[in-house]
Amino acid sequence: MKTLLLTLLLILTAAPHLRAQGAQGVLIKNKAKDIRDRNDAAQGVEAPAAPGAAATPGAPRGLDPGQQQKIDKLAEDLGKIATGATVAAEVRKTIQTDLTNLAKGEVKPAPGNLLKLADDLTAALAAKPGAAKVPPGLANALNILLNSSRLTPGQTRMFLTNAQNALLDLGVPADRLQPVAMDLKSITTELQPKPKPAP
Repeated sequence: MKTLLLTLLLILTAAPHLRAQGAQGVLIKNKAKDIRDRNDAAQGVEAPAAPGAAATPGAPRGLDPGQQQKIDKLAEDLGKIATGATVAAEVRKTIQTDLTNLAKGEVKPAPGNLLKLADDLTAALAAKPGAAKVPPGLANALNILLNSSRLTPGQTRMFLTNAQNALLDLGVPADRLQPVAMDLKSITTELQPKPKPAP
């Protein structure tokens, strides 16, 4: 009997604490969803539809159609870079414009960094073997990296690796790959939030 009363007393005293933890858990979950939605918006990904909402037929799932068009244009323009050719200034300018158009977050890469990336990327693709086709995953990884201000360092590293692997798979020589990797690292570092000075 004493054990039963003691157990009931413990449950009654713990109930308000458990309810408070439940409310705190809901707050944490809502904050995480808000951060996810802002991150997705910065990268051009639409917020998930409300449960029961009908999806638009033919629309890409999760990605803003306008942003997808920009990714597709970059992929198409990268695919036009001929192997072994000297890349014309006009082509480099087109790639720079494509990269600039992809950057839509609150914090955008500096134009000089995008110009350097365009120069190094076109030089790398001109050095690939003739039969290699540029995979669409390269443009997707570039899109995410150019909008990476809300990514964690681990996520950023993953997409940096994806972009480098796409270039390696194309057969881009290491001496041409290295400048592109450095450009992307510089851009993602530039986009990361700066620590606030201590008071």
